[in-house]
Amino acid sequence: DMEYECKELTLNPNDVIFLYTDGVTEAMNREHKQFSDERLKQCLSNIECGEIEDIIHGVRAEISTFVQGADQSDDITMLALKYNGCNSPLTVAVSGKEEKKV
Repeated sequence: DMEYECKELTLNPNDVIFLYTDGVTEAMNREHKQFSDERLKQCLSNIECGEIEDIIHGVRAEISTFVQGADQSDDITMLALKYNGCNSPLTVAVSGKEEKKV
């Protein structure tokens, strides 16, 4: 019974899409505090995006530092996509339950 919206998104050359499961923002430290949407936004804005792998490694390192070895109860899954393009935009259809722009 979930309702989904379908929208179009235009990607310009070198734009990056970062997808993640809720286990990223809900990763908990030993004091049971969550990594949070706000901490993820801050982390992403601080990462120099030379290579696409830098995003995943940077977020993974931030989460690891934050949780300090605490066991996690959910998966932590991330995917970063970069549109290299040929100096022209690409329009794609996206569908989802909710939209979070980071």
